[in-house]
Amino acid sequence: MSGPIEGDSICPLNAVFAYDYIQALYRLCLVQSGSDTAAESAVHDILSEAYKQSDHDLANVDFNGLFRTAFQRRDSYAKIAETELTDWPRALHFLPEPQRSTLTLFYLEILPLSFIAETVGSPIEQLADTIREARSALAGARP
Repeated sequence: MSGPIEGDSICPLNAVFAYDYIQALYRLCLVQSGSDTAAESAVHDILSEAYKQSDHDLANVDFNGLFRTAFQRRDSYAKIAETELTDWPRALHFLPEPQRSTLTLFYLEILPLSFIAETVGSPIEQLADTIREARSALAGARP
């Protein structure tokens, strides 16, 4: 039998690749910083550090940990007078923390909810409330 079933285990239907993590990390940094340049710089720095910490072995990079690092550094990104963002990313950018990062991580659909809760320092039970509140604030921010 060919297809997604190999031996006795089922292969994941929506496998996540390193490229997916990097794109998602960039989107998180973009929403946090409001700037393409700041997001690119942050992603470069985070990836460089993670690669060094893995002894220069991509297979040992903690890809989930990239998001934890981005969340911890969210206040250190260069601030610009006016954000370059438009539409939904702009509205997300102006949400208060932890709503901004929680909802962004949730919408990226790449990380388990338990990891998002750990990253933003929220009990998993409270995560649903934060997401609901952020969605309401986001809906209210639409023109």
